[in-house]
Amino acid sequence: MRAWAQATADEVSGLPYSLYVMHRVMVDGTLLGKSLMEVFCRLARHKDELTMADVGRYFLRLATVQAQGYAALGKARQALALPAAQDELFASRMDAQAASFRQTLASVYGVDEWTLGVHGRQTAPARRSMEP
Repeated sequence: MRAWAQATADEVSGLPYSLYVMHRVMVDGTLLGKSLMEVFCRLARHKDELTMADVGRYFLRLATVQAQGYAALGKARQALALPAAQDELFASRMDAQAASFRQTLASVYGVDEWTLGVHGRQTAPARRSMEP
């Protein structure tokens, strides 16, 4: 268990680095100089079978993967008797990604409310703490 926790919590080769890279790619870090969501939206816009709601669901799936990563990282840090709380970092990264995604939706689809297409409402879902 300790070996798993150390490998998972390692700042250089563990989940912190992987989650950072995923965040950078989601916001602005692809080889094309554009965010992953901008590239995906521009490609999806030309596919008749992909709607704005499909694009929003893709964003939600990526956010879910990150949430699972932060939960695993919290458990690893807890096993190592390190402060496990990652809520603020996760929340700030999700806010930045959502803002980037809204900007992309505005430029590609002419709307900036992704939740309207996915959830049928105009406000973002409430943020929940990752604490058990």
